Amino acid sequence: MKNHKPIVIAAGFFRHRHETLFNELKRRFELRLFFPVGHWPEGRPFPIQEYSIEQHEIENAGKVYWETLTQIETAFDIPSRSDETWRIVQSLLVQWVRSRNIQESLKQFHLANPVAAVVVVNDHLAPHRTLVTTARSLGIPSVYVDHGFSLAGFLASSLKTKNGTVVPVADHVCVDSELQKQILLAYYDSPDTAPAMHVTGTSLDGRAIVNASENPIKRRKVNIVFCPSWYEANSIQEVMFGNLTEHRACERFFGMVKRMQERLSGKSFQVVVKLHPTLTRHIGANTGSYYSKAASRYGLKVTIDDGPIAGWLPAADLLVTSRNSSVAWEAFLCKVPVISYLSDFYKSVLKEQAWQKPTLLANWGVQHYFSDGMDWAEGALPILTSKLEGKFAQVCDQHLAKITDIPAETAARNVADVVAERAHPTQQPAKRKPGKKLKILEVVHDFPPNSYSGTELYTLNLAKELQKLGHDVTVLYPVLRNDRPPYSFDAALYEGVNVVEFNIFDAGRTARSEFLNPAYDNPFRYFLAAHDFDVVHFQHIYGLSANWIAIAKELGTTVFLKIDDMFFYCIKVHLINRAGGACSGPDSLDKCFECTFSNNHTEPNTIAEGYQQLAFRRAYLQKIFRIPDFVQAASKYLKENSLGAGFFNSNFHVIQTGIQPFEALPRQQTSARELTVGFLGYLHVRKGILDFLNAVEIFQKDDKYARLKFLIYGNHRHDDVYRYVVSKVGRLHNVDYRGGFEPKDRPQIFSQLDLLVMPSIGENYPFLLREALLAGVPAAASKIAGIPEIVKHGKNGFLFPPGDAQALAGIFREISQDPTLLQRLKPEGSSLKSAADEAKEIEREFYKLTYGRSIAHPQPVPAPRSRRLAERDRIDLLFEQGKGLVKAGKLADGMAVLSRLLDLKPNHSPTLQLMGDVYHQLGKESEARQMWQLALATAA
Repeated sequence: MKNHKPIVIAAGFFRHRHETLFNELKRRFELRLFFPVGHWPEGRPFPIQEYSIEQHEIENAGKVYWETLTQIETAFDIPSRSDETWRIVQSLLVQWVRSRNIQESLKQFHLANPVAAVVVVNDHLAPHRTLVTTARSLGIPSVYVDHGFSLAGFLASSLKTKNGTVVPVADHVCVDSELQKQILLAYYDSPDTAPAMHVTGTSLDGRAIVNASENPIKRRKVNIVFCPSWYEANSIQEVMFGNLTEHRACERFFGMVKRMQERLSGKSFQVVVKLHPTLTRHIGANTGSYYSKAASRYGLKVTIDDGPIAGWLPAADLLVTSRNSSVAWEAFLCKVPVISYLSDFYKSVLKEQAWQKPTLLANWGVQHYFSDGMDWAEGALPILTSKLEGKFAQVCDQHLAKITDIPAETAARNVADVVAERAHPTQQPAKRKPGKKLKILEVVHDFPPNSYSGTELYTLNLAKELQKLGHDVTVLYPVLRNDRPPYSFDAALYEGVNVVEFNIFDAGRTARSEFLNPAYDNPFRYFLAAHDFDVVHFQHIYGLSANWIAIAKELGTTVFLKIDDMFFYCIKVHLINRAGGACSGPDSLDKCFECTFSNNHTEPNTIAEGYQQLAFRRAYLQKIFRIPDFVQAASKYLKENSLGAGFFNSNFHVIQTGIQPFEALPRQQTSARELTVGFLGYLHVRKGILDFLNAVEIFQKDDKYARLKFLIYGNHRHDDVYRYVVSKVGRLHNVDYRGGFEPKDRPQIFSQLDLLVMPSIGENYPFLLREALLAGVPAAASKIAGIPEIVKHGKNGFLFPPGDAQALAGIFREISQDPTLLQRLKPEGSSLKSAADEAKEIEREFYKLTYGRSIAHPQPVPAPRSRRLAERDRIDLLFEQGKGLVKAGKLADGMAVLSRLLDLKPNHSPTLQLMGDVYHQLGKESEARQMWQLALATAA
């Protein structure tokens, strides 16, 4: 791993008064600065590794505008540009560059350098909102640091939706005081729609300005300060070519001062224009000269100041800003009244966005808004008089007494704590040794409490067992939530396991594929890049995107794939044919087409498209199947059939799934003549509930065999199958449907049973059978998939052909005639693998795959040979090895070796020919023809 500290992007105005906060953030994180519109640090005071998000299309977007500026300069004889001027103009031109540049740049940066959090400091520009909204879409936490100006905080952390609702953009907002928090909350429709707010104190160095007031400039004059906004008041023309356009706020300010001088003739005035140092240092002296010329028209002399705030604000008697300036908070701390000029444009924005509520300072009576239609002099005189008489200071003292004075150093630590607690850990120590904890992501298609099926419960239990072994485990699964942004990631906790819900609800995209959804890929890529997992363990990808496996591999994580059903080679997942019976497998595309598109035979275009879809699905998933570092089959059956279907991986092994042990309850006492037979499972055709009821009906036709009691436990969808089951149960004797059940209910249910029946049409290696054996209950189950690996006929249970109700009824007759038959069976659970044992076995593979290369013993260095010759030798070796296995009759192992060869050289004609021969031996003529055709094409 590259770094020890998580990467945090900081955005906003970067000035000396932020130094304490930035030093603390820099100490805790690897800090990167975001420069979207030319807000360069004053003199770049912070030695922070910077990264400008805006890198694309700025020059192209600015060429035409730059030519226009050149013509203006030539016409008005303005001094030539410097390189620094060009940089500033480039940064200003970002305002005209579409926001997608920020989005794409952040995504690319995040992909290469996973970002833990985004922090915006005291700013509400549109590019910063774009930055925060993009971070939200990538699952990156965002924190806005306000400092006393609640309207700015509201604008920065919120946006107005089309339906008029104000919603937060930033996830968290840091405010100065509890009072400010309450006033900021008032801007939202309800507290539920507001972002999380944290009272951290003033993390900026505004208090330093107050301390500077102990040695203020001598107060021989009335000090009136004008602070034009760098962003709004100083547009490009007004900043660089101010003599071309009169600035309305400036004109109104000087007119106000002139009239106040006339009204207060006994007072001597000093007028100060505070400029941003970036303007005067990098653009030229014309900015200051513009304000001097404007003042001279009113017979005023002005002082142009671009120094630190502490040099002028403590001595001010009145501060005038050209818009809603953040300087107002520092002015309040220094007990200086503020007049803010809201231009018609700014007022229209506020009106349009319905954000006309007064700010915190205005509520306190220490900030006043003036507009074009007001008499500025008449409005300003009472305010200035109140300041000169000391009355205004008393008002400020009353409000300041309500605010806890938190030092800037403490506040900076508080803000950093908020960021650290919410930031995603993006980096791990550079070197880790086997035995240390792994960071594991479990990906599954569903999870409790949404679903309690086998794979979901297995994932939950495995996560708990891996946590017991000391690993950091997160479970990622999809949800459909219309109250969350599409493709967002939300963290939660379930039974002590960290879970992340990936919202796949998208109103504009209703069609979803069961194996490939490209819209999910980039969100997953960014999520994975941000979290630095050691292992991504795919439990099931149904309804997600198989390409996630390739993405995980591409990002350098160890990829572990678990298969516990036939998803990869059966579009219906469980090998069930169109008639609802058991299917022998995907012998040909014709067979799969009949099963999948049986209702579309009358449409030629659909037939062609159907074949194309099935062929693409199989080829694509076969390619994906080769990517994982390890593929785990839950049963021998599943591995053999996967290989037979053309799904190969060079590291494909059987690790039988373990079960979570539980304490078996003693058998409940029933009538000596009565045996209890139970069905547990979802009320679905695949689970064989209809065959079970048919078998009961066949059995009960002969009354002398009616000594069996039948119990049914099963959740349902309240569909036609459920209604049929309820109806038929009512017509049968001694059959009781007990409703649904939860995993915790199984021990109690098993204690009621003498025999468990699993008549499934489609299964693999079911947990329920092994749990029954653990509880000492024998089982009668369909002879399909991995069930014969669990149930041994005549030893711990019975096997019967799937869908054969007559055969199952025969088993009922046997145990009814001879109840001791069940007693002679030995359903012992001592030999069953536990979830803890499986977790340790998987852990060993994780370590082997993750650290195998780093801990391997050094090998002797061979003599130099060409790379091409070494590769050819390896191909020849693999071909001879695969050919030998095929000749020996070990077709599955031979195909696995040949598949590894094709990974090295996909167009190796002899291998394609041999694989076609193997498919021919297996009776898969369609696949054989495909391989032979490829062999001929590559040979030619």
